[in-house]
Amino acid sequence: MYAKCKSLPDAVAMLTPSFMQSSVTWNALVGGYTECGHGDEALQLFQQMLHQGVIPDQVTFACILKACTRLEQCMSIHARIIDGNELDSHTGTILIDLYAKFGNTEMAKWVFDRLPNKNVVTWSTLIAGYVQNGLEHEAFDLFKQMKQVGVEPNQVTFLGIMEACASMAAVAHGKMIQAIIVENGLESNASIASALLDMYAKCGALEEAHILFNRLPSRDAVVWTTLVGGHAHHSDYQGALRYFKGMLQTGLAPDEVTLLCLLSACSHAALLDEGCLIFKSMPEIYGIFPEVEHYDCLLDLFSFAGKFDVSEDLLETIPFECNVVGWKILLGACRRHGNAGLGKRCFEQVIQHEPVNASGFALMSSTYVHTGLLEEAENLEGVRRHANAWKIPAKACIEVNNKIHSFTVGDMTHPLSDRIRGKLKSLTTSLMEEGYAPQFDSIPSVLSTEHKRGVLCGHSERLAIAFGLLSTPEGATLRISKNFRMCNDCHIAVKLISKVEKREIMIADTYCVHYCRDGVCSCRD
Repeated sequence: MYAKCKSLPDAVAMLTPSFMQSSVTWNALVGGYTECGHGDEALQLFQQMLHQGVIPDQVTFACILKACTRLEQCMSIHARIIDGNELDSHTGTILIDLYAKFGNTEMAKWVFDRLPNKNVVTWSTLIAGYVQNGLEHEAFDLFKQMKQVGVEPNQVTFLGIMEACASMAAVAHGKMIQAIIVENGLESNASIASALLDMYAKCGALEEAHILFNRLPSRDAVVWTTLVGGHAHHSDYQGALRYFKGMLQTGLAPDEVTLLCLLSACSHAALLDEGCLIFKSMPEIYGIFPEVEHYDCLLDLFSFAGKFDVSEDLLETIPFECNVVGWKILLGACRRHGNAGLGKRCFEQVIQHEPVNASGFALMSSTYVHTGLLEEAENLEGVRRHANAWKIPAKACIEVNNKIHSFTVGDMTHPLSDRIRGKLKSLTTSLMEEGYAPQFDSIPSVLSTEHKRGVLCGHSERLAIAFGLLSTPEGATLRISKNFRMCNDCHIAVKLISKVEKREIMIADTYCVHYCRDGVCSCRD
């Protein structure tokens, strides 16, 4: 009772010698500290409990695992659990979830394989863990295995597997999942419907999202917000505004997420005045005070417009600490506008809080190259290596004949690699004839020009496009996902490829959905 009322000193005061021999007492105390967010203190109590000779049980382990904030803590508790004990499904599921959150999916699968009883929660937890770590293929394989052994998916399972579809722009797989959802009678579930809408929007299939939306018997604020956000992700401000107004007309009030989606639409469409009006209306009209994400949208608008003084003032005065995302936004704008001086100040802020985050180094290096400061770019590359700041490999996926093909940067493992390279070589020749000039600002300057061209051709989305051109009928639309924002050179190249090959090419990166057709992109650059 004291712990649940967050009166932890009173709870500790109950720990008399007679109570100290009971695992139930310790479980209540350890669990209380964990639930109140005092993980380190909970771990100390756990050690004290062991020192007293009290044997922990499954409840103890379930409580203390939730207090772990580092991988080594989790592994230490795990070792003690399996020392002569058999994992139950509840504790095992917590371990799977923790290992996945720490990025150790191999250990998550190791635990999963050794559980004597696996329920739908266990399966769903590992599926979600795979998706969180960019292992969408493994998530789909697990989903199929789950169905084969007769475990029926629940709402959580579907939410996880639909996120995998969205990550890979896998529309055909998404439709298959929707059919299973309909079979299970869950299509009208608000959370499921919203996830389906989000999945279709992120796959670049807004028409499918509209069909589903119009078929829903009822629409709550989350469903409306999802479509506002879907249009924002497509850089379609007018579409986002239309659904926002439609939501208001039904009598539903927007929340902070709805207004963030609308601000994001302004940001994608570079509509500074409209964005400022929406930001101003948040507290005045809707009684919602902006969070850091709303400020970041506003910052993106000012930065894109080159209003650096306003942007820097905004970053230094907003009522939130450690806004690394905001400094990265401004750093990206410095690269685009060639402002190396401000870029360096932004970079210093980024690495102060994230010293091994490779994205800050990449943005700063690109800014130096873009402004002709090649020596500074080379020096920064040395600093990055010394800091051991490595990027996660870029990955692109394309769905062909209901099968998903993945490509990483420089990938040579695909069975059609030779043909893909040949297609890219011929494409480069055609692009040159259209006036294509490679943009090398994202590549270390120490490389030769020929080597730089090879690096650009090896970007994951280009490999996926070349494979798609070789593997689909003439005129078919190519749908590709990318786990990072598309670089400037690839954006230029993809637009020209759409013109040369007379194809519509959709690339869904982490920033927005790009529809390229006849040499023009829907994002309006």
